[in-house]
Order: sequence, then structure tokens, then C-alpha cells
Amino acid sequence: MVNPLCDPACPGSWSPELSYQRGVRYTYRYSTAMSTTLRGANSGRNGLALDFVVDIQTISKCHLMLKIRNAQIKRISPQKEHSVLRFKSLRESLEGTRLKFSLRGGKVTALCPQEGEQVWAMNIKRALLSMLQTSHTASKGETEKETDVYGTCHSRYEQRGSVLIKTRDLKECQQPRLSDFWSHSVSLTEDTTVDSKLQCAQRMQRTKVMVEVNCTETVSMVTGRAGLVTTQTLSKLSLLRAQPDSAPGSDSESLGAGVLTDLMFDHEGGPRRSPLSTRQQASESINLLCGLTRDQQQMSQRFLQLVFQLKDLSLSQLKMLWQESSFNCRDDWHPLLSALPACGSESCVLLLTELMQRGDLDLDRAQSCLTSLALIPHPSPLIINSINALLEAPELRPWALLAGSSMVHALCRRSTGPCTSLPQVQSFVQTLQDSLGSGCGGKDPRRVSELLYILKAVGNSGLSAPALVAVLSRCVLGSSEVPELQLAAIRSFRRMPCTTDRSVLLQLYRSSREDAEVRVAAYQQLMRCPDPRTLRAVRATLGGESSGQGLAARRQRGGSTGPYVMKLKHRRFWFYFKD
Repeated sequence: MVNPLCDPACPGSWSPELSYQRGVRYTYRYSTAMSTTLRGANSGRNGLALDFVVDIQTISKCHLMLKIRNAQIKRISPQKEHSVLRFKSLRESLEGTRLKFSLRGGKVTALCPQEGEQVWAMNIKRALLSMLQTSHTASKGETEKETDVYGTCHSRYEQRGSVLIKTRDLKECQQPRLSDFWSHSVSLTEDTTVDSKLQCAQRMQRTKVMVEVNCTETVSMVTGRAGLVTTQTLSKLSLLRAQPDSAPGSDSESLGAGVLTDLMFDHEGGPRRSPLSTRQQASESINLLCGLTRDQQQMSQRFLQLVFQLKDLSLSQLKMLWQESSFNCRDDWHPLLSALPACGSESCVLLLTELMQRGDLDLDRAQSCLTSLALIPHPSPLIINSINALLEAPELRPWALLAGSSMVHALCRRSTGPCTSLPQVQSFVQTLQDSLGSGCGGKDPRRVSELLYILKAVGNSGLSAPALVAVLSRCVLGSSEVPELQLAAIRSFRRMPCTTDRSVLLQLYRSSREDAEVRVAAYQQLMRCPDPRTLRAVRATLGGESSGQGLAARRQRGGSTGPYVMKLKHRRFWFYFKD
């Protein structure tokens, strides 16, 4: 029987890079122990240990199969180490499902878990397979980017006799995960409170089959009261035997294709509930929230639970829930409607935008929801498309522009390719372009208000389509009669890449006839992407004007920006340009 393939990159013939022979069963012993210690504490080391036997065999052109057996979970205390018998159900879950995976060129390129695989059990298997990853080309020293259970970051390989040493800075691996947690966070330039590293010693046969791996993961954290807290995880993988399989392929015949995934740790934290029970639970949560009146803590906990329940629902299930629960509780409160923006999943957002299009939400509620949606960290092209549809509604257009532009920026930041090639993004940019028209002229209050929203949206998105930049340049130079528009046009460059033509900003800054506030705004945007040519031009401009010129210009407007201009000159400009 030909086993179904899961890895789309699997070649059509037997891969020469496959070091594990077909018809041979490789049996390893895997053990890992995690312990935490406090410096200066008398409590000693406390932690957990896991030990099991794992069989690996080749089952198809580039697929292998992993099966765990004889698993033992132990608790470590200062006095003794003993097996935790009540973890019997966990042991059964760990041993119950086989895992199909691809291993080529020393890297695990795909995992194909079967239906019913528990998330926590899958993460343990990810950790085990990460130990098998190696380099077949390392000699004295080599650094390469690698993805494993910790994430994607650089691994350094160094050959020391018969042992290959692999080291990883786990803080680098975790940085993208921290950025995803809050999209507007700023990384510390130097964080000395936490240190996290991994070192593995690997020994292989000449056939590139792994014989033994010893890994030490150390996480140290400096805390205020407890001092230094260290968590250390020691893992060992040893080849016990490699023997002919009496019935090769028989164990894999019942395996399906599986679901393609990778080695990265899954944060879902447990088995998924069935969609039907989740919808029923969400309905129960809504009814309970409507019945709660005084216990604010219980209301908060139940509302948070509702939000996470909604994240698991598909769009069709959410629509069914809306039909069942589209009613207001006391004080005109609607729990489901309040939870949808906080949910933030693609299905939740699509339902919200559909309700707005149909006019099922009043204007205040719709505007409030759009403001909340601007903070979604992982918008999809379908979400952008739903926002594009709302741009046709005049009463929602300003808020849809701001929300959509923030989502476009978040989508483009995480896109591996040029996001401007996505039809949904192209449609949004075209709307901005058409709305700006030929420029930002006119003094009609309604038109000025509309242009301010459009320019803010351009700044939020950070997209620098050539046609859009050309219109912005006309707005920067041609809207001096309405200072708010001119400033908004200047600030719309704030997120654009440094390859964007900013010559119009330099032109504004160098013009002594321009208002001081306009020149300061132009300078701020120029300094986001300084280059030698720009710095020389700024220095030449400073040398040709009096120190009080900016202050005098600002006093004519009756404002207080003048002293700020003086500070910029003496503290920032001269700092960069003094000889």
C-alpha cells in the first residue's frame, strides 16, 4: 500500500538525503528533566522528568514515522524522584498517536500529525525531533538559520573531534513571538534581566544517522526579591539499536496523509473542543452574562471566556449564534456584540463588517467597533476585503479608512513578499488614490475634514505607491492655505520605506518662507531616513539662517513652537554637524 504524502516538497523518487534506511527500525531512548532553582534558597531543585522509548522507521519516499512507548512521567524533589501514576491518561495520549514527518538534509522539513493528536503531546514530539536537526556541512564553524520548537533563529555549529556542538541564542528565537504578542511594542536595546540559551552535543554515524544528542537549555532571570532564578532543562536522546523490521510498512498502513505543519511550538495549549460544543458553550456564556448583575469579577471572567470561545467558531457558526443570541440584556447591553471586536478572529471580523453593511448596528456602535478593529495584530486579506466594502458607506467611511489602513500596515509588516501585490491591498490603495484626486486644494470644511482622514490613512498604511507619493507631494506644496492639511500631508510619510522619494520634504525644510511648524514637521520626517545627502543639506541650511529666524516666524502665528525649533538647532542639529 502506498502511504499518502503530506509534505508537498517530497520528491517523486527516493531521496538520497534520507539517512535512515528503509526496512530498519531505529530505537532511541529519550529523557528530559526540567528543574528550577533559586540562588540562596534552601528548597533545592524541584521539577518534572519525562522518559520514554521512541521507534523511528522510514515509511515512504521522504517520510518517516515516530512512535512513542513506555512513557514515564516523574516528579523531582530534593528528597527523591518518583513516578506520577495519576498521569496515566497523559501517558496514554502520548503513546496513542503515531507521527509522520520528513527529515532531509539534516532538517525536519514537515510534520504530518494525525487527527486527534493532542497539542501538548505534539509539542513534546516537536522537542524530540528538534534534537535530530543538525548540519551535514559544518567543519570548523558554521552559522545557519534554523526553525525548531523554539522558533526561527540562528544556530551555530562547531566540530570538536567526533562531536558536533550546536548553540542557539533563544532570545533571538523568541523575539518574533514577543512582537506578535503586541504589535506596537518596542524591543529593549539591551535586556540583561533574562538570559536564555541552548547547547547540544551531537554524535552521528558515517551514514548521518544520529547516535546520541545531549542538550542543555538554561533560562536565567534576575528578579527583585528572589535574586537569580534559573530553570534548566537537560535532554538526552540515545540510539539503543537499529535492527531489521520484521514487517516493514505494516505499522504505517493505517496512517492518513495528516495535516501539514512545522516544528514551531503550538501555543494553543490543549485539545480543540468540538465546534458544536463550543457554540453551545458560547450561547450558555451569553445567557449567564445576561443573568449576572452584581458580581463584577465573575462577569469579567465569563466575558473573557466568551471571547476565547468565539475565536474557535467559524463564520457560519457565528451567524447561527447571532440568530440565537441577537438580543440585548439589561441596560441595553449586548454581550455577543461587545465580545466580537475583542475576539479579533477572521470570522468575528467578517461577521461584524457584515452586520455594519446590513445596517444592523447603529452608527455609534459601528464606529466604536471599527476603532477596536484597528488594533487586530494579524489581519488577513479577507478582513481587508471586508473593510474595503465598508468604504462605500459614507457614514462609516472615515472610521473604515483609519481601521483599514492600520490593518494593511499590520498585514504588510508580516508579509514575506510584497503585500502590494495582494488584490485586497491594491483595492485599498486605489481608494486612497482616487479620494485624494489631483491634490488637496479647496477650503470647504467638509472636504478638508475628508482629506484629513484620507491623509491619516495614508500615513497609517505606510504604503508608497509611486502614484500616491506624487499626489502627496502636490498636497505638501499646494495646501499651505490650510495648515492642518499641509501638516497631515507631511506626516503621511512617517511609515513609508526609506526608498520613498522625500525630496519635497527637504524642499519645505530649506525654505525660510515656510511656517516654522511646517519646517519642523518636514525635518522630523526627513530624520526618519537620514542619508549623507540629506544631512549635508540640513547643515548647509542651518549655516545660512539666523538662530532666531524660526522663532520670529512662529511668533507671527502666536504659538510656542519657536523655542522647540531653537532646541532642535542647538541640541540636535549641532550635535550631528559640528566639526
